[in-house]
Amino acid sequence: MTIDPTKSGNIPLSGVRPDQAGQGQSARQSGQVRTVSPEAQKPAPPAPPAQDSVNLSADARSVDQADQATSASGLTRDRLQEVLKRLTSGYYDNPEVVAQVAAKVQQDLTGA
Repeated sequence: MTIDPTKSGNIPLSGVRPDQAGQGQSARQSGQVRTVSPEAQKPAPPAPPAQDSVNLSADARSVDQADQATSASGLTRDRLQEVLKRLTSGYYDNPEVVAQVAAKVQQDLTGA
């Protein structure tokens, strides 16, 4: 087989080699190039999406349970973070809030 760099790009679409197309004719000139119907050119329908799944290890499940657990005070981790945020922002320095907190503490202590 010899490759002629001056004739590159003359690749027939039908799979017929130029030397088989006829005497001195390309595959296109000899009429041996097949045409494709517009229906055959349509792309195939997309494949259905794959379903994802997750398997958690026992360690991961225990970490999740610890995150959802309540503290000794009965507050969840999220609630404790909210209280901490309020403490650092000065929310509990408001006299009205101090009065409400004092009233709730009194109720808890006296059971009334």
